[in-house]
Amino acid sequence: MTQTSSSPTALIVVDVQRAFDEWEAAGKRRNNPDAVARIVDLLTAFRQRHVPIFHIRHQDIRTLVICGATTNHCVETTTRMAGNLGFDACLVRDATWTFDRIGPDGDAHTAEAIHAMTLANLNGEFARIVTASEAVAAL
Repeated sequence: MTQTSSSPTALIVVDVQRAFDEWEAAGKRRNNPDAVARIVDLLTAFRQRHVPIFHIRHQDIRTLVICGATTNHCVETTTRMAGNLGFDACLVRDATWTFDRIGPDGDAHTAEAIHAMTLANLNGEFARIVTASEAVAAL
């Protein structure tokens, strides 16, 4: 991969932590025993080239409060993944938004309807739907 101004690159390292060493020591089997060494290779190369690196960890984080744009795209994806990964995901209904869209059949769908359907799809299975004031009160 080449770093260019028209196509910036970043490395995302997800959840590489010592806790997994404990799992292996306890006899849990994993695949790809050389993966950590390859991550070290990547980190070394990216650092040498001054390319951004993002380390994603979730040690001791249990609850995620999610807000932003847009409800039915990035927010929905983030919320679904948080729920799938076992987090207590709280989607803040009044701190996210979306836009009117035209469906593949040509029908117009209002932002309000899309927002409401996305919240309904996520509610209970992937997240708790809360308001900003409820999220703040829970702190």
